Amino acid sequence: METITAPNLQIASLFYEDEWSQLLKNGELANREHTDPVPVVKLFTPYADHVWLVAEIHPEDGDTAMGLFDNGQGFPVVGYFRLSEITSNPLLPVYQDLNFRFRFRPQRPLSELYAAAAKAGSITI
Repeated sequence: METITAPNLQIASLFYEDEWSQLLKNGELANREHTDPVPVVKLFTPYADHVWLVAEIHPEDGDTAMGLFDNGQGFPVVGYFRLSEITSNPLLPVYQDLNFRFRFRPQRPLSELYAAAAKAGSITI
């Protein structure tokens, strides 16, 4: 099993080892070719209505992630973000949605999830 080599313990605590490994593989593949990965992890802040569907993490730093982000204001976006930034505010803790891991993991790629989210104004899984 691969050990999680995240920049800090807060980031490492958000992922299981198999998820971390898949996210790094997706990030490595994205460095070589155009990809449209299926999200691996759903993160959320219960007090701010922020949701991230994380599809890849770049292996160079273990901090740069890519996925679908919804800030709860009706305009979800696909893009890059830093895990260290979203976990840095102790007043807005970030958690992993375990229902996503064990029950509702999508089979559709990020582009399809984004199209549905843009139409609905929020992530719909």
